[in-house]
Amino acid sequence: MKVIKLIALVFLLTISAACSDNNSTDTPGNNARTADDVRADFQKLEINPGINDLRLESVEEDVFWNFRVIAPANHSPSNRRPLVLALHGAS
Repeated sequence: MKVIKLIALVFLLTISAACSDNNSTDTPGNNARTADDVRADFQKLEINPGINDLRLESVEEDVFWNFRVIAPANHSPSNRRPLVLALHGAS
């Protein structure tokens, strides 16, 4: 399960970096979330066999990532499966 979480985290961080506007005049507030906050939240996710609809708060205020992870029921270190990413076409 940790491999799935790590791959999903890398995927989410890649997508968030590609979608940011990188305006250098923006300064985060004192209570702004950081990438470390997002990583900590991601590590706390519980992914169980079957369909898992998950939600993470991004570093942007009131911006959330909603995503689904479908984990095989018989996943184990000795019964590995390939990772399949299905991306929708909407942006």
